[in-house]
Amino acid sequence: MEQENPLYDKLHIDYMHLKLLEVRSGFAFVKDCKIMTQIYTMIKPLDEVHFISLNDMKKEIKRFSFYECKEYAEYKEKQEITIKDITGYKIVDDSAKVLTLKNKEGFYTYLEYNINSRFYMLTLVPPCLHEAHPFDAEFKDYAKVAFKNDLGIEEKGYIYREDFIARQKSQIKLYSKEEIQNKNLMKNRSKIF
Repeated sequence: MEQENPLYDKLHIDYMHLKLLEVRSGFAFVKDCKIMTQIYTMIKPLDEVHFISLNDMKKEIKRFSFYECKEYAEYKEKQEITIKDITGYKIVDDSAKVLTLKNKEGFYTYLEYNINSRFYMLTLVPPCLHEAHPFDAEFKDYAKVAFKNDLGIEEKGYIYREDFIARQKSQIKLYSKEEIQNKNLMKNRSKIF
C-alpha cells in the first residue's frame, strides 16, 4: 500500500534551489550561497532527502535534517544525519529507491531507501545473492535473483519488495515468472469488474 509523506512533497520543490558544488577541499550542498552540509570528499545524491557521502574511506547514507513551515520545508544548515554506514559495500545500482549493494566477498543485497516504506533503511535479504538484478526491470516491485540455499543448491526467481524482509537465506521467498504474470492478470481482471 502506498503512503504519502506531505513533508517529502514539500521538500521536492525546495530541492530545486539546492546545488552540489565543489568547495575548498571537497564537495557540499549549497543553497543561496550557504553551505548546507559538511564538506565531503564525495557526494552522490539519491533523491530530494538522501545522499551518499565519502570521507576518510567511510561511506555513509545521510539524510537532511529539516524543519517544516506551513507552506514549505527548509533544510537545516549543516544538520544532516547519518542513517546507514555502507562502508565496504560497492553500489551497483540505485534505481527504484533501492540500492543494490555488493560486499567484498562478491555477494549482493538490496537496501530500501524509500522514505515511505515499512522497510526503510533495511536490507531486504542477507548478503548472499550471487545474481541481483534491479527492481522494476521486468516486473514492477520485483527483482530477479539467484543464490545457493543452505544445502548448496542454486535457487533462482524473483523477490517481491513488499514481502517481509528475510534475515536468513531460508526466509527468502521466490516467485516464478508465471506466478507474477498470473498475479498481475488477476489484479487487472478485478479492476475490470
